[in-house]
Amino acid sequence: MTASPVSSVLGAWRGRRAVPSAAPRLPPAVVALGLATVTWSILMARQAPCLANPGLQYSAGCYSDITALWGWRGIEQAQIPYLQADLEYPVLTGLFIYVTRIISGVFPGDRMLAFFGVSAVALFLCFLGLVIVHVGMPRSEIGPVRDRGWVGWASLDRAAPESRDLRWAALFLAASPLVALAGLINWDLLPMVLTSAAIWAWGRRRPGWAGVFLGLGTAAKLYPALLLAPLAFLCLRERRWRDGALAAAGAAGSWLLVNLPIMVATPQGWAHFWTFNADRGADLGSIWLVLDGLGWTVPHLSLVMASLLVLATVALAIAYLRAPVTPTLAQGAFLIVVAFCLVNKVYSPQYMLWLLPLAVLARPKVVDWVVFSAGELIYWGAVWSYLAGNLYAGDGEPRGYWVAIIVRMGTQIWFVTRVVRDIVTAKAVEGRRWLA
Repeated sequence: MTASPVSSVLGAWRGRRAVPSAAPRLPPAVVALGLATVTWSILMARQAPCLANPGLQYSAGCYSDITALWGWRGIEQAQIPYLQADLEYPVLTGLFIYVTRIISGVFPGDRMLAFFGVSAVALFLCFLGLVIVHVGMPRSEIGPVRDRGWVGWASLDRAAPESRDLRWAALFLAASPLVALAGLINWDLLPMVLTSAAIWAWGRRRPGWAGVFLGLGTAAKLYPALLLAPLAFLCLRERRWRDGALAAAGAAGSWLLVNLPIMVATPQGWAHFWTFNADRGADLGSIWLVLDGLGWTVPHLSLVMASLLVLATVALAIAYLRAPVTPTLAQGAFLIVVAFCLVNKVYSPQYMLWLLPLAVLARPKVVDWVVFSAGELIYWGAVWSYLAGNLYAGDGEPRGYWVAIIVRMGTQIWFVTRVVRDIVTAKAVEGRRWLA
């Protein structure tokens, strides 16, 4: 029997009794970057209707903050963020927006389209960087993959930790429909690549660089700071005091390097991001919005949210310290970030991108990836339909949208239970860390 043209180029997934083949196969990095380019091309094609007619942003699901904020945050006038215009994003994202705006100014024609184009190219480079980081991710940071059959890649095997086939796990990310739908809603790919780089550096035993990347990620978006919790639990469990100190110093130093100039120059402008989020009530996509709609308004929401997040952090600490085998940083990263998303006052559509790389690392299984993606896709479709004025019941309540929120949270919680099960049922095999 002869191999198909596709398998002769890419190589077939190897089973337990597979005979080694001399057929040429493309390196995983080439395939992953090629798929990432296709994914981004689909994303760009999806944005075309909104660029031609902004009124379609909800009905066509092609909304983007890049164009929506063009005339609202001093971007059109190329004002300096924080100094000349308020901006509800951390400093590194503000710098990213300002630099792309300055670069777009050299192009003739429609200035907003030029800004969108330059931003799209810059974010595409971030996406390629994210895929490259995952292709080279250390085996120690990739979750359980030895399960055989259709629930996981047959070629990913704990028994061969140095195998290049492990890098195929990056395909989950490169070909994700979530990126094709939400990659240009906001500037989130910048903190995403920095967060994955931090996990990569930690897996390579470079704690100082892991801290630097986490600090820079936090300077671009708040959620990367959450990874400091599982990192601290790892250091406490394994008594890696020096690594913990280096990571903390790297995170604090890089964060201050970016933030301190703006903090000194304009304390009020720098604090706008924090006050904007602290004053926010129950908002889009949150369980609190559903409860509000049902007449169960939660008082002191910020305090309730913070308390629930603290409880989740304590539970994560117990799981890390009592697990039979040391969990990975990626597993804890997924758990703490998804806990934040579940209790947060808002769940914007692009937040699914935060979870995607962490989910891919925590549990790179086909069935888990499909279930997680399905829940996010259901919510993604529902939120735009809701904003377009649909999904309302006869009594005027958006019950269909509430159901979509519950479905999305349900799939996230399901994924959480899978990761927690991996942590608490871990066992050692052949002297190596094993998460079966």
